[in-house]
Amino acid sequence: MIRLLNFIFFTLLLNIQLSFCQNSIDTTTKQQSKNVEIYTSVEKNPSFIGGQSELIKYINHKMDELISPEEIDFEGSVILQFVVEKNGNLSDIKVARGLSKKENETAILIVESMPKWEPGRQRGIPVNVRYTMPISFKKK
Repeated sequence: MIRLLNFIFFTLLLNIQLSFCQNSIDTTTKQQSKNVEIYTSVEKNPSFIGGQSELIKYINHKMDELISPEEIDFEGSVILQFVVEKNGNLSDIKVARGLSKKENETAILIVESMPKWEPGRQRGIPVNVRYTMPISFKKK
């Protein structure tokens, strides 16, 4: 009888320990997946597919769709920072230096609507890269 009680006690203790260890492993895995490495300097920078000239055309086209020159409150540049992910998607779009709420929101909408980019590369491997880009607003 004592052996049976000891067996049950140790079995329960072992199950509790294994359960605790499994929860610790799950927490570590979740934290590691959230802490994705983002580069600020890489061997090959990310780029808009088609190059700088296509990027400028895209921005100008979207700007014409979203805001007319008469609606612009302030002339200048909105500086945006965003992450070009290793799959080419853009994420974590933030205003680093803005003008007014209207211009800031327009600049964010332009970047949010962009197609996938060519990702940055480090040692030939696609990586997540933080990218800074100005979007200029001018009254005509």
